[in-house]
Amino acid sequence: MIHSKRLSLLIICLVFITACSSRTSTLNGSTWQLRSIDGTPVATEVNATLAFVDGQFSGNGGCNSYGGTYALDNTAITFTLGQMTMMACMGPGGDTEQQYLVVLPQITTIGTHTDTQLTLGDATNPARLVFAQFTP
Repeated sequence: MIHSKRLSLLIICLVFITACSSRTSTLNGSTWQLRSIDGTPVATEVNATLAFVDGQFSGNGGCNSYGGTYALDNTAITFTLGQMTMMACMGPGGDTEQQYLVVLPQITTIGTHTDTQLTLGDATNPARLVFAQFTP
């Protein structure tokens, strides 16, 4: 009886660990389109993106291309900005980019990760950045 309880507990733990790790491991190779920043929708004409490949991220902030490195630890994530083009940007694209690139390095957690949505947050707000799956 004690042996079957231990086995059941072990199976439950393995299922939980697998579910948590699969949420983050599938970021590699995915591309996302930014939909909102701190609850404010991104203008429909702005194409801000975020792509993950082998510990590096890249995308378009709404005007300029950017990139850097990211690190995952289960649902914890950190971003370190690196290279970026430096075009002058006016209008919605420039406004979105300015806000987005301030928030991105502050992100510490993955809130939701499904096939169609990714939310990134911090200790105060689990959905600071909300993305939809990118379809070119």
